[in-house]
Amino acid sequence: MSKNFLKFFEILLQGFKYSKSLIVLILDSYKKVVFVNPLFYEITGYSESEIVNHSFLKLIKGLEFEPYFIEMWHFLNTKKWYHGNVVLRKKNQTTFRCEINAFLLEKEDTLEGYLFLINPLGIKERPLEVDMEIEKDRITGLNSLKSLLMSTQFYIEKFTESSVTFLMIDIYNFTVLSNWYGVRWTDKLLKSVAQRLFETFGKEALLGRSGTDDFLVIFLGVDKKQVFRIIEKIFRIFEIPFIIEDKIEKVCINIGGAFYPEDGSSAVELFNKSFLALNLSKKNGPNHFLFFNEEFE
Repeated sequence: MSKNFLKFFEILLQGFKYSKSLIVLILDSYKKVVFVNPLFYEITGYSESEIVNHSFLKLIKGLEFEPYFIEMWHFLNTKKWYHGNVVLRKKNQTTFRCEINAFLLEKEDTLEGYLFLINPLGIKERPLEVDMEIEKDRITGLNSLKSLLMSTQFYIEKFTESSVTFLMIDIYNFTVLSNWYGVRWTDKLLKSVAQRLFETFGKEALLGRSGTDDFLVIFLGVDKKQVFRIIEKIFRIFEIPFIIEDKIEKVCINIGGAFYPEDGSSAVELFNKSFLALNLSKKNGPNHFLFFNEEFE
């Protein structure tokens, strides 16, 4: 965002600068915070150095794939505005609900940034641990299956013409590994797998654990042509052996996939179709993938 453009909005928003009821937040085109008024620091506990020039994602860590944020970015990108209720995080990791009016900032059809006018609806101390217990898998820290399916179903209902891709990943011979090394070792393996998936796809997909040794990666609005490159990337990250408790183990996987709207009209249906494709791919041995086909039923 150019300094002149930012200065223009700072002058325009002088009336809100010392507001005791409204938070004003401006992001640049990369979603980094460039301006925020004092009320924000008072409510969240952050200092200016911890927020300005840092990513907006810091304020929504662990919440970025909630339905309201999916809806917000979609509306901003398509309609250039958004109004709704969301949840933000404070520095101490508690959350508070807000009413947001958000606007796309453009100059001569070029994206300059985003403007948020935020009305806190009540500062409710909800510990992060409570949120995690409901929304996250206990072992891996990824989204629970329920959370994944709810968020995806919301997306499907809101954006019916968009595409959704389900990729279910299974650790091949997991039971054998568990018998060899024990439950504690395989729990650490699950955490390591989750970490690799998150580091690779955490910013572009919904991630979760969907079974004992199954992981679900859901891509929203991704073209089918990209999916094959994504699958190649998944296999590549498993080419590197896992080192756990001084034991080195090469882990093989299988993948089953399904597409919206071709293979199903709901998140549950897509989950079932990708699970069926996964089970059939396992019959071909390790490191295979299959997309759902009507002939499977």
